[in-house]
Amino acid sequence: MTLRETILASLVILLAPLTMYFAVRAVLPSLTVRVEPRSGAGWSQTFRFYVSSSQGAARVQELDICFGSRVAGPGNCRAEYNAPANVFVQDDAGEQWIMGNLGKLPDVANRQCAFHMLRSRARRISRDVLELTLDVSFRETYSGVRNIFAYAADGELIMSWQYIGNWTVPERR
Repeated sequence: MTLRETILASLVILLAPLTMYFAVRAVLPSLTVRVEPRSGAGWSQTFRFYVSSSQGAARVQELDICFGSRVAGPGNCRAEYNAPANVFVQDDAGEQWIMGNLGKLPDVANRQCAFHMLRSRARRISRDVLELTLDVSFRETYSGVRNIFAYAADGELIMSWQYIGNWTVPERR
């Protein structure tokens, strides 16, 4: 046995009991939504919804927003954004949708709230983030603390309904 073979054999014997662990960081696809302001009070507010998609902001196809105590059913202030510029507001019965276009008149509304389309817009603010600005006013009859829920889809990923904030509509003007 050569000197080299002897050294290698000794190293194998010495190192055999050691186990090596490697940390591998996997980047999984993700889709998240946040709102600014996250909480507050008033009859009207411009809300900014940020949809972050690891697939890229251009892939975001849908963002649903609901101001209410629950997501489904009648009597909610609920809107659905469909890229690139359509917004649908759910009617009072919670069965049909009223269409509006971002940046254009008319506003779309039900008995709980109104979405002012002329002052609302969608834009990519980075490769991964879409900003949806919605100018919303609430009716006096819709007073109380309203949870803000969001649902998003980007063609590949879906973020199911999640609580992202709350808004208090005052009782009287």
